[in-house]
Amino acid sequence: MGARSLEDGSCWWCGQLADSKEHRFKASDLRWMFKDSPSLWLDAGERPARIKGPGAKAVLFPEVLCRDCNSERSQPFDEAYSVFFRYICADTERFRHPTEYSMEKIYPFDVQGPGNLARYAMKNFACRIASRGFEVPQQVIEFMNGAEGT
Repeated sequence: MGARSLEDGSCWWCGQLADSKEHRFKASDLRWMFKDSPSLWLDAGERPARIKGPGAKAVLFPEVLCRDCNSERSQPFDEAYSVFFRYICADTERFRHPTEYSMEKIYPFDVQGPGNLARYAMKNFACRIASRGFEVPQQVIEFMNGAEGT
């Protein structure tokens, strides 16, 4: 498998038909933010956009992943992010000034948690690369498939 791009309509991760839109921000986080507000504003450096819900076009990448990669394959990564997000929200003060964070405190019973959190971030980054029409580097795909970072 080589690096893939948006132009050929294939999933940047596995090469199958890209038929799924990934959220730029986790959908559950967006739903949580919308619980007290009918809309949100997103300023992504262009012009601010009013977002009326978690399915708004402004919070979705174009179809750069297949459904299987966007749901089944990346589910452990999404869960690792959710654990991290809940940990932050439980006590936001602990993240204000420290220069180090203990992954053992965040993932006390999951040795794969930190790596899965990194893969969650890399999935988002790779979707950004693909959505801009660039090829996702093979090293990123290998990392997503379980290779250790170098």
